[in-house]
Amino acid sequence: MTYKLRVLSIILTAVFIFSFTACAVPKTATETTMAETTVPETTAETTAAETTAETTAKTTTEEEFEEVLCTRVIDGDTIEIKDYAGKVFKVRYIGIDTPENGDNYFEEAKTANEELVLNKTIKMYKDVSETDKYGRLLRYIFVGTIFVNAYLVENGFAMASTYPPDVENSDYFAELQNKAQSKGKGFWGIEIVETTAETAAETTVTETTVTETTQPSGQFVGSKNSDVYHYPSCHHAKKIKAENLITFNSIEEAKAAGYRPCKVCKPPG
Repeated sequence: MTYKLRVLSIILTAVFIFSFTACAVPKTATETTMAETTVPETTAETTAAETTAETTAKTTTEEEFEEVLCTRVIDGDTIEIKDYAGKVFKVRYIGIDTPENGDNYFEEAKTANEELVLNKTIKMYKDVSETDKYGRLLRYIFVGTIFVNAYLVENGFAMASTYPPDVENSDYFAELQNKAQSKGKGFWGIEIVETTAETAAETTVTETTVTETTQPSGQFVGSKNSDVYHYPSCHHAKKIKAENLITFNSIEEAKAAGYRPCKVCKPPG
């Protein structure tokens, strides 16, 4: 019995010593290096990704904007600018349309534009197109924190007018126009003078706002100073002065003359 106890004691002692020795063995240099470098490598990759995203965003913003001087205001949606090289360009505001020279509210829209940008340093950026068919630069305009295109629509000096592919802010402009209309801002608040055939003779042409009753027969109407055709009942059609009024008997006739459909009354086309 004593012999068996001694053998069991020796076996238990050997097992204890082996277990203690195994737990006490330190990590090898290779194991330590891998464990210590794994986290820093992952952190470095994450940091690089975040830095790249921030840098790209800032770089894109800076590159998009052109800083120029507005030297002349032509009308409510067109200006003349001079870049730092001294070159002069005409710029057409993207996504909006203001009254043409000779139409009601032309002067008010032009004046509003002058107060915003004339003789000021402005920032501008393009959408998709560089220029329109007339060679004018197509741009969104900012003065300080004021988004000029949007301001003119929001206050009833311009209406939203979308020309693909330059549609980045089309929904925003349409929303602002709806608000301006509902609040009667700018030309949306003009009281239309109803002129009948009997009273037309008593009113000078320049003072008469054209309405359906004074318009010549025709399915669509337009202004000589614009390239848009309307239904005769359209709000904008009613603002066309008699001397500038033209009529079209068909969509084809209007298009052949270089006119496009109104974005408000939306005639066919």
